[in-house]
Amino acid sequence: MKTVCFALMLCLLSCGTNNNQQSSESKASSNTTMSQDDLIETGQSLFLQKCSSCHAVNMNLTGPALKGVDKRWHNKENLYAFIRNSQEVIAKDAYAKGLYESNHKVQMPPFADLKDNDILAILTYIKNASISARH
Repeated sequence: MKTVCFALMLCLLSCGTNNNQQSSESKASSNTTMSQDDLIETGQSLFLQKCSSCHAVNMNLTGPALKGVDKRWHNKENLYAFIRNSQEVIAKDAYAKGLYESNHKVQMPPFADLKDNDILAILTYIKNASISARH
């Protein structure tokens, strides 16, 4: 009986974790008029889920530091496309190719599931975290 109760608790806890991830993603994907605070909160959650294993805001890890990433890309469409599928953009964009080569040709995994609002939320979080780090 204890084993069954323990298994049910684990199941419920893991379902709750999954729901939190889904709610963060669907919140950003479905709502184009999120407040700045909501964008930052959602962006932080998505950053932790999708980006933080290879990136930090203010220091290089496997991938480059992301502080100022929105300013380094002159073409926002290419930035969004790079996040979704870096190899596709590397093949046709000189900046992307240079970034890839300067990071030891480590391929960024594709994130095709991210919608524009998800990426906007992540970039808003990065920008806010960069500003917060200066103070």
